[in-house]
Amino acid sequence: MSNVVYQSVERTPKGAVFARYCRVLGRNEGRYTEAAKEVEISKLYKDTPQVLHALKSFFDPSAVPFETSAIARDFFALYREKSVVGQLKDRFFPMLFFKQNLIEPQTPPEPVWTTDGVFAPVTNYHPTDVYYARSHKNGLIIVLRDELLNLDGSDVDKIVSANLIGQCAAAIDATFLGDSEPSELSPGGIFFNAPTVTSSGTDVDSVRDDLSAMCNMLRSWKDVAWFMQPKTFSKLCSMGFVDFGASKSHLLGREVIQSTSCPAQIGLVDVGSVLLADEGKTAFDYGRSANVTYKTLNEDGEEISGVLKLYQEGYVAFKVTRYVSWHRPHTESAVSMAVEY
Repeated sequence: MSNVVYQSVERTPKGAVFARYCRVLGRNEGRYTEAAKEVEISKLYKDTPQVLHALKSFFDPSAVPFETSAIARDFFALYREKSVVGQLKDRFFPMLFFKQNLIEPQTPPEPVWTTDGVFAPVTNYHPTDVYYARSHKNGLIIVLRDELLNLDGSDVDKIVSANLIGQCAAAIDATFLGDSEPSELSPGGIFFNAPTVTSSGTDVDSVRDDLSAMCNMLRSWKDVAWFMQPKTFSKLCSMGFVDFGASKSHLLGREVIQSTSCPAQIGLVDVGSVLLADEGKTAFDYGRSANVTYKTLNEDGEEISGVLKLYQEGYVAFKVTRYVSWHRPHTESAVSMAVEY
């Protein structure tokens, strides 16, 4: 028997396609034709031809539209892994975006069933409900150093991808898990106008009573889950409230979902009754000559703000916009409790 040597071939790392697209676009200051030329000349993109296809979608009529390109699909797949909203997409009740002005249907004639040749009135008749949502733009600006875009290597791809996708997921989750009021610009927080329970203490008996009170206050139980910060989850684990499964953890028989984007609270939500409109549409914009206002925390944890001059200070900015909306039609399908643990 002849000896056969098998050589492992490393697949393109997850997120590399999206990261390379952003980097080459940033290096060419948002000029799609120039970025496409660089990709065609460079050997660094031979294993990711999707980058060139996505760039051509902006100036070549025969190219595949960007919304359906591999770049957009790559981003959305990674976003779903990082985002609470993305992970739960299939558990929400689906909703459609506005496509056109809706016309109110005419009142249908009074229906009847025919049983044994006799007409019997229908006591509960409801036309099929179709839910429509306003297409909200959930956008944020992510700033990266110029030098980072000019480096090469898989580690650089990971850093760029993690920054862009991670911050996008965190921003959308923070809105979703909050209690802000819905408006024409934002779908608001899932806990807006939801019932609340006041924490009675941090000892085991008090926490047990508080969690039971939250369960008693929830009125919709299609697909219920808890939402909390990792540190809150650790506290409940130390008290013996959490049951650990092979892939999920449960609190009082319901799944626990942890997120650093969650405010300092414990939330109980019937995910199955939440309406979600998400067709996966994402837009990316580039900027280098603009000034960006920012807010951040200093070393003492105090919030500071300022203006970042991108070009003068060696930064580039990417604006990521996700078209997604949600709605909680039932007031008592979510309950929250502010905590200090």
